[in-house]
Amino acid sequence: MKKGISLLLWTPFVEPRHLPILAELAAMGYDGVEVPVAAGEDDAHYDWLGEELHKLGLQATAVGFLNVDEDPASADAATRARAVQRLGQLANRSRALGAEILAGPVHEAYAHFPGPIQAEEVARSAESLSAAADLAADAGVRILIEPLNRFESRLANTIEQAAAIVRMAGHPQLGVVLDTHHAHLEAHDLAESIRTVGPLIQHVQLSENHRGVPGSGQVDFADVAKTLQEIGYQGWLVIEAFSRIDAELGDLLHVWRGLADDWQLVSSKGLELIDQHWP
Repeated sequence: MKKGISLLLWTPFVEPRHLPILAELAAMGYDGVEVPVAAGEDDAHYDWLGEELHKLGLQATAVGFLNVDEDPASADAATRARAVQRLGQLANRSRALGAEILAGPVHEAYAHFPGPIQAEEVARSAESLSAAADLAADAGVRILIEPLNRFESRLANTIEQAAAIVRMAGHPQLGVVLDTHHAHLEAHDLAESIRTVGPLIQHVQLSENHRGVPGSGQVDFADVAKTLQEIGYQGWLVIEAFSRIDAELGDLLHVWRGLADDWQLVSSKGLELIDQHWP
């Protein structure tokens, strides 16, 4: 089991000024960091960052998202083609970081709400993801789709819905992300959901109901850990919290109060939580 923390706590785009933070995370005992790869148009930036992570002894996972003009579920063929191309680019950026995982709500455009879900949209999303997974496979990267809560997405609010898209796509390089924040909001019985989806869960983000300091909210991490152990999960455990350290990102994610602005506290409590429930 590898311990990671999402860099979205600090920024959507990692720069040289963040390197001292990365060094401190490595010293604290994190095995790696989850790096946002959607921002910026300079692919070489991720080669640089991958080299810096290697120097620090940090491994990486990657996280990305898609905009409405690159929606894999769109009725417009050109938009879907852009989605596939973009996911291929994000997979290559992930490879540059040394990451084998590209996680995120990449089965649809983020926060796009055109109306009630149509079966055709789900089918188009699955088809686009299958094509993108071919490109990701060439980079040695798996695309793992993350269901978001109803206020941030439409096509997959639960891990069961995400698994249905993965099964429809039928590609071995696709899987599902369990994010405990979204699952806390959407699951009827999270333990049963985990058992139902089983081995399709290939990445886990540990996040509180309020997205603040891990262990300070309502998420039953003990039950999550117990159930993940039942299904034999052996992947990454990534602490995910959001703050107003980057005010623009905080606005985008509707984080209006400082629940996680003390990043040393978030980081240390994250390690404590993992060590407590995954000894």
